[in-house]
Amino acid sequence: MLIQPTSHIHPVLPPASINASNARDVLSELLRRPLSENNYRERLACMLADPTITSWQALTRDPEGLQRLQDNERKAWSAPATVDTSLPTLAQALAKKDVWLPEVENFNANILKSLTIQMAEKYLAQFQSILRDPVPVQAQDVSIVRGAPSAGKTTFLRGQFALNTDAVKNMLQDRMPGVGMMQVHDQAVALVQRFSATMEKHLAQPLTRDALYLWPNDFKQKITGLEQVSTGSKLRFHDIQVDLTTLCCRILKRGTDEAVMNFEVLSQFFRAGLEHRNQSIEAIKGTSGLLKEYSLSAWDGQRNVLVAQRSSDAQPLVVRDQALFDDITLRNKDAINAEIGRVRDTLIDAHFIDTFTAPLPAEQARGFRTALGLYRGLTIRQALEQHAQRKPVATSIAARVLAQIVPG
Repeated sequence: MLIQPTSHIHPVLPPASINASNARDVLSELLRRPLSENNYRERLACMLADPTITSWQALTRDPEGLQRLQDNERKAWSAPATVDTSLPTLAQALAKKDVWLPEVENFNANILKSLTIQMAEKYLAQFQSILRDPVPVQAQDVSIVRGAPSAGKTTFLRGQFALNTDAVKNMLQDRMPGVGMMQVHDQAVALVQRFSATMEKHLAQPLTRDALYLWPNDFKQKITGLEQVSTGSKLRFHDIQVDLTTLCCRILKRGTDEAVMNFEVLSQFFRAGLEHRNQSIEAIKGTSGLLKEYSLSAWDGQRNVLVAQRSSDAQPLVVRDQALFDDITLRNKDAINAEIGRVRDTLIDAHFIDTFTAPLPAEQARGFRTALGLYRGLTIRQALEQHAQRKPVATSIAARVLAQIVPG
């Protein structure tokens, strides 16, 4: 079929004229234009003007079709019986070829190359074995670190190769300066899933994911995947519990290039961590000898303390602190609701800041005092709401450092 030239078609508005009030309308018009028209700059300008527009809504070839997939996924929460299980997930669809605009396909490919290079540094033996011997070398251990956002999972995984969706979001932000982390969330998830599926298949090496694992299906699926792919990997499972006040303050200390959220979302993660903990402990039983270590720790206001430990799935769980163990495994819904309600309405004032920072080392205390001082006079819920609405900083890494807008 002959495609007619489209040189006579012009964007509705130039990028400089797109703002929060007209971005959605401009994007709707752009999406009706022929795919042969190059309007990447205008679509990106719509995202920058309206932070509620996600990258897959603005920068893919068929956002309406993708919207139907997302709607279908969300039925799993509201009306599970109506879910069409024959449809792919949004992330699966976003990982396919020719879904994104060419400009985005290009930097998606570059991000996958970057992940491959990072992985090669940790799994050099596996890469070499592909050239020398079709039989993979013995796989390395895999970690599950379970905990709410800002619980300390990334710190625990330091030194390991771990696929971190937030790190991929940062790579996308560097390529589209000024977009927010939530705007590229689904795109980053798709890239991580695409990368892990390919690498695990070809290297017979399960990969560690820096993820939440708060819901039963999440950690059970990871364990099942380990059993299916592993040629000798062992599982290290670490579970971290942090009180809600500390989680909130850590989020308030984060910069604009880190994941932030409002109080309602964070408290849902906190609740899930407590309500499903016993299921996570049960999940490690009978893992066919895969378990190398299970540990459960809790934040005591100054540091993480070991609460319980199991050296393998054949050994009993050893409780190191019975009172703490009971508190974080037996807390009922009323107690969880009480903590959420108390933290939600806590006023950030001089007394709160002094009390929270008193047990911390001097350098950490200074960082928290600065961050919390910005929200003096607000409740924790109000502070998180304001914090989540900050616009991303579209600057270089060096400029972020000079402006002290760096990860906490």
